[in-house]
Amino acid sequence: MGARSIDVGGVSVSFVERGSGAPIFFFHGLGGCVYDWREQLAPFAEAGFRAIAVDLPGAGFSPTLPGGDFRIESIARHAAAVVRALAGGPAVLVGNSYGGLIALATAIHHADVVAQLVLVDAVSYRQPHPYFVPLFRIPALPKMVTPILPVRPFLRMVLRGAVAHAACISDAVIEEYALETKLPGRRESVVEIVRALVRENPDDFAARIPTIRVPTLVVWGELDPAVPIANGRRLAREIAGAELVVIPECGHLPHMEKPAEFRRVVLDFVRRGR
Repeated sequence: MGARSIDVGGVSVSFVERGSGAPIFFFHGLGGCVYDWREQLAPFAEAGFRAIAVDLPGAGFSPTLPGGDFRIESIARHAAAVVRALAGGPAVLVGNSYGGLIALATAIHHADVVAQLVLVDAVSYRQPHPYFVPLFRIPALPKMVTPILPVRPFLRMVLRGAVAHAACISDAVIEEYALETKLPGRRESVVEIVRALVRENPDDFAARIPTIRVPTLVVWGELDPAVPIANGRRLAREIAGAELVVIPECGHLPHMEKPAEFRRVVLDFVRRGR
């Protein structure tokens, strides 16, 4: 996708940029990378925005933070520094799933870099963990299993299980994600991110969400099997003035499953804030 890199605080950050105008940053979900936003960057650029998708630490071509720090506040601090480095001021942050959690944390702790916030099926409140999370907490097991994990069948199960219409996740898409897992340290990073999520106290984090004071759009797939739609409704209630858009017949990845509808609602929101 024509990735570039920039040094931010001594850490190389991989990103893809399209267009010019008001900056919009896109943060991917767990196990994802800038490729998550492949159907959004060019259309947002054509709509007059500077669309920037970032590989968060330990994903894509971005290395981990020093010391392998995957704490949410640390990643949010890094994300804020990336926004300052690339935009020089407040920008729109769009985050899906884990990327939505990072966008939330950035808005809570570094509101000066956030002009508007778009939360897409965002990890946020306490919820049941997927079946594999307890396995990741066993100290030695991930290191034993990740090298021998059948990547393509696993990705097919996870990605197609996250959407309401499996056909939107083609074999070619699965192959792209499979190639990314071959990059040094990428499988281990996913494990460490999951462990960080488990260590974080979701109730302490949730108590800070009502402090957000930036214009916020909450976008949710009606049939999301990963993060309950009740969480999206709660976000819309607890963030002052937030708007909620539920996309029907859609799962956890609206930007991939219903790309045109996703783009329409997000563009409508960000244009009203210009």
